[in-house]
Amino acid sequence: MNKNIPWYYSTVAIVLAFLFFWPLGIVLLILRNSSNKQSVFLGSTDKKKYIIAGVVLILIGISMFSSKSFFMGFFMIIGGIALIIYAEKLKRKALRNRQYIDLIVNQGQTSLDSIANMCNINYDLVVKELRSLTSLGVLKNAVIDENYRTITIQNPPAQALPQNWAGVTPDNTDSISGTVSQSTEEVMCVCPGCGAKVALRKGAAINCEYCDMPIVAK
Repeated sequence: MNKNIPWYYSTVAIVLAFLFFWPLGIVLLILRNSSNKQSVFLGSTDKKKYIIAGVVLILIGISMFSSKSFFMGFFMIIGGIALIIYAEKLKRKALRNRQYIDLIVNQGQTSLDSIANMCNINYDLVVKELRSLTSLGVLKNAVIDENYRTITIQNPPAQALPQNWAGVTPDNTDSISGTVSQSTEEVMCVCPGCGAKVALRKGAAINCEYCDMPIVAK
């Protein structure tokens, strides 16, 4: 997660918002998860945290019934249920986003109709979500043409190896002279965030062009 996010998008601020006014917490959570390149791919990971938080809110609400705070208890229970529902929705959307990257970036698919069929969703939703990924900078070079119902990536990011790469490992150190020789072996890496594939020299490390997650060629 981006460390430079505004304070009101921090976990502490969102938890406090849920505790004292959960609709605001939901709003802040949605805004945070829609404004960060990494967040749109982390639904499966975030789902667990949100479900736990939702269960906690429900338990707090139930406990309030015993103290006769019926309104606040009901309010907290509804907030917990809303958080659990949102967690499931977030996971499904994150899985679709990864599927978009696989189809468009890895497989070179350009037909929006084909993408909709492969993702088992309607055309309008595909266009809406791809436009969102484009505006967020995930598919920053993508051009959506609704006349031809296609999406193309203009000037795709080069899959070249980083110029400042220095993969120093015990395996590429000469045992006699002590000098270091860079490995020229290339490996195909899969981004742990969005699933984009990139060829790197073994030992190299870069940030993904699409989600900014670190990729290390092992």
